[in-house]
Amino acid sequence: MRAEDEKGVHMVGIGAFLTRRRRSIAAGLMFVAGLSIAFSGRSWADAGAGATLYKNTCIACHGEAGDGKGPSAKGLSPSPPDFTSPAFWADKTDSYLLHVITNGLGPMPGWGATLSPVDILNLLDYVKTFRKG
Repeated sequence: MRAEDEKGVHMVGIGAFLTRRRRSIAAGLMFVAGLSIAFSGRSWADAGAGATLYKNTCIACHGEAGDGKGPSAKGLSPSPPDFTSPAFWADKTDSYLLHVITNGLGPMPGWGATLSPVDILNLLDYVKTFRKG
């Protein structure tokens, strides 16, 4: 909610400020968690929970097989990536993928305002199950 003070300066309501602050804190925690995972080589996420999240939020575009050929993928530009392709994984880090899931990229919406940081980690862990080679 925005309002103007007597000088015409836009002021942001406390609710919007707190929401942005929570998102910033959540993004920071996810970044730190992503670094921890990347440097440890281990994951504390739950791919089973991630599978359910993938089914509910991602499958329409990314497809059941993770190949980017879901029923809603037609006409998207750029097309959803093929998670089964080694080329996709060649230059992707967990931190980058956490950022994309949280904030979106191109036609993909960000899920940071909808999913918890733990849900996003679980989702990433499941997406990584499509990786081959």
